[in-house]
Amino acid sequence: MFSILKRCFTMPVRYELILDNDNKVRSRETAKTEELQKGATKRILIVAGELDPKFYNKDFAETIRKKMEENPNFEVRILFTKKGGVEKEEALRTTLKENNYVVELLEKFGDRFSMYWSKDRAPHHFRIFDNNILIEKEHDEGALRDVAVVENSVTITEKYRRFFDQESMKSYKLSINDFKSLVA
Repeated sequence: MFSILKRCFTMPVRYELILDNDNKVRSRETAKTEELQKGATKRILIVAGELDPKFYNKDFAETIRKKMEENPNFEVRILFTKKGGVEKEEALRTTLKENNYVVELLEKFGDRFSMYWSKDRAPHHFRIFDNNILIEKEHDEGALRDVAVVENSVTITEKYRRFFDQESMKSYKLSINDFKSLVA
């Protein structure tokens, strides 16, 4: 009986590789990210470089806002650099200018929506949506890159969650006041 239940309720791990030699790599990566983002029910963890405004925009923020309003336990944490080697104030000014909708989430959901800034660009970029993850191949700022997608893997997402926790401890946790001080 138990083996029958186990087979019925275990989700298979699925893998997909989006190669950078595909001229539609960005649109395929964006579509997959949006699919997983919309399906997330517990948490989203992101280690990004520049917070590309083509993706981290009003639509991204609106999806997150809806999820956080519908689910009081939903959490989002984002670690980013913006541009490697620049000082915090310059990075935050650029973030406020290019990603203002995302920054607004920090004000509205500061207890469950966290942003971390790192002066040094993290070598491994990824996005975790519950037990699903997109892992980017190491790349230069703005460059195309291969992306591995792994769905339904607690083992892999937990490994990367621990990496996120380690990196965030070495980074500066932002508050809305960090951004407000730039406007004043």
